[in-house]
Amino acid sequence: MRADIYQSLYAINQSLETAAEHLEKLKVAEIMLPGIADVRRIAIEELRSEISAGLTVAIHSIEMKEARRLERERNARQKILNE
Repeated sequence: MRADIYQSLYAINQSLETAAEHLEKLKVAEIMLPGIADVRRIAIEELRSEISAGLTVAIHSIEMKEARRLERERNARQKILNE
């Protein structure tokens, strides 16, 4: 499950980065007005940041719960070995 979350976050970031790069290409080609291209690029970067921030908070919670569970399991097994 966690691998899927990380993979999705990567794909979203990569896709939004690609979109921002294409806006820059359209601006350089003078197909899109520079001001409009810049506003749209900033909006894409803002969206990327908001998605990443929200998901990393959620991922942190998941990872911390898993770390605590694994620590308890490791300690229990270590206790058995020490007896």
